[in-house]
Amino acid sequence: MRTIGRWRILEAIAACLCVMTCAAQDISVSNQLNVLLSRQGVVKIVLGTFSGTLEVAGKNRLILEAGDRQLAAPMISTSVSIHGSSDGSLVAVAAGEKWQAPVIRVRADEGLVFRNRLYWGTLRFLAVREGVQVVNEIFLEDYLACVLEAEIGEAPLEALKAQAVVARSEVVHKLATGRHTKEGFDLCAGEHCMAYKGAEGVTPAMRKACYETRGIVLTAGGKILDAVFHNMCGGITACAEDVWDSPHIAGLDSVWDGLRAHAAPMFRSEEEVSDFLASPPQGIFCCPEENTLPSYARKYFRWTRRLDNAELIRRCGAPLRDIRILERRPSGRVRKLALVTAAGTRVIEKELPIRRLFDLPSGFFILRVERDAAGIRSVEFRGAGSGHGVGLCQMGAWSMASKGFGFQAILEHYYPNARLSQIYR
Repeated sequence: MRTIGRWRILEAIAACLCVMTCAAQDISVSNQLNVLLSRQGVVKIVLGTFSGTLEVAGKNRLILEAGDRQLAAPMISTSVSIHGSSDGSLVAVAAGEKWQAPVIRVRADEGLVFRNRLYWGTLRFLAVREGVQVVNEIFLEDYLACVLEAEIGEAPLEALKAQAVVARSEVVHKLATGRHTKEGFDLCAGEHCMAYKGAEGVTPAMRKACYETRGIVLTAGGKILDAVFHNMCGGITACAEDVWDSPHIAGLDSVWDGLRAHAAPMFRSEEEVSDFLASPPQGIFCCPEENTLPSYARKYFRWTRRLDNAELIRRCGAPLRDIRILERRPSGRVRKLALVTAAGTRVIEKELPIRRLFDLPSGFFILRVERDAAGIRSVEFRGAGSGHGVGLCQMGAWSMASKGFGFQAILEHYYPNARLSQIYR
């Protein structure tokens, strides 16, 4: 299979063992690496649970594992059909032959096509109550290249490198915490973990970014950092406690998205937030007026969303008498929002529930309420940025790379209290 660096299992084991020996005093990092070592460098990404007959095609000869048997399909067969049987097992049909087993794995040297997407590694099919669960078992470095394609796209090389380091750190951290272990896989393919659409569209630059940062992660507080990221911060990033039920996390700090001469803003009033949104200072990295950024992201630096009375009733379940911000964090993100109706006051807490209720790009906004004699006619949300705002600002990284900053400088900017460590080579 054409993989990034062809990460041999024995090479990964030796590298990880070397690092763990050198870092024996750091138990947390050692434990995180031990989890990666136990997987022999392979991560398991669930693609979903499907019904009916599933078709898998290969670029060349398919290799099937049905239960404990490995079967090489004939060269003329580059496809296999898989479906559930009445006894709860799976049936695979290829080249006129049939195999039955509880678990079926399929791989091919040049990749597999499943549901019109190309995947590297192995596809594992397992019969579950809802249908057939499909998991992609793939080497970590290959997975990271696919994440770059799905999460940031064709960005400048140094921004791709920064994203690769951040994603690698987050993956190793999540492997150790066992986010989805009880479900039989490591990560999902959506926003809950990281966007993943397979290998289609992976460019040589994305492969290069992973290769040239191979094994490099961010560490802070004696651990490999859960180095989260978002699309656009709007001028200032948030710390973890601003948006989640979390204590302060070393390495995830709020920073001004500009030159180091500027201290991170500490918003003390609604007027200060309003002024910042209306007249952003010069030098913000993710500002599209000062930088070349992709068209899909430019609209999020400053945005407005207006909801009329009918839409507010639909979303809130009753006519609104009042809406007000109860708590705003120093980074500008709204932490608590009160909705007042005839039934009483409902408090929405945390950034994501607030965003989802009103379909907002971020939790960094101010309110403009229009009233009449009957009550609230509309609410206008005027905001900045896209995503939770913690960690790497992808569009800021894009801009910094375009200006000549290397990936180390980009990561130092967004994670000023973390450091780079190479955990394998």
